[in-house]
Amino acid sequence: MQLAIIGSGLGSAPHFRSLEDLADQVAVRWVHGRDAQRLAAKALPASWRKTSRLQDIVEDPEIQVALVLTPPDRHLDIVRQLARADKHVPVDKPLDISLTRAAEMVDVCESSGVFLGVMLQHRLRSAARALAASIAGGELGRLLSANVSVRWWRPQSYCDEPGRGSLARDGGGVLMTQAIHTLDLFLSLTGQPKRVTGIVRTSLHRMKGEDTAAALR
Repeated sequence: MQLAIIGSGLGSAPHFRSLEDLADQVAVRWVHGRDAQRLAAKALPASWRKTSRLQDIVEDPEIQVALVLTPPDRHLDIVRQLARADKHVPVDKPLDISLTRAAEMVDVCESSGVFLGVMLQHRLRSAARALAASIAGGELGRLLSANVSVRWWRPQSYCDEPGRGSLARDGGGVLMTQAIHTLDLFLSLTGQPKRVTGIVRTSLHRMKGEDTAAALR
């Protein structure tokens, strides 16, 4: 499989390591980064070509899959270009910054006949898979209630990164960035809710999005 990576920022390192481990199945042809100097300084396998031009990937007929690791506000525009160039698109979470934009992304990929996926890898952890099997097999009996708590702390320095926790770039705060993985796993095990009542607030950090949230379904 011939693959490209779009986005080489802070969240790209584990993806790079995984793709190196899969070198017998996947050939990385391109790594894209908007900052050419920062990209040039990254230590990557010699066969991974670096570029700051998205068109190098869009126009490469050998690329079958393009992995999008950019901030979410850029996803829709990039996916449009890739889908129309007949390339399958796994996208880092969240899919985009709003439901409207995410739905448009789905429509673009469906009309282009390419696969679109979003990475929420907690479902694949061994403990999560064992729990899912136990629920599906009836070992735990009838599921009557469930609860989840995500008590992750981030210092103000984390929130001070330009765009971090903003509605414009990230689409929100803790619900879109940190808790999204646990919430996705929770819903995959318990099913989709019919109604949700919730509250969010920005209580401690200087940021546009929420840093505290609670919900009852």
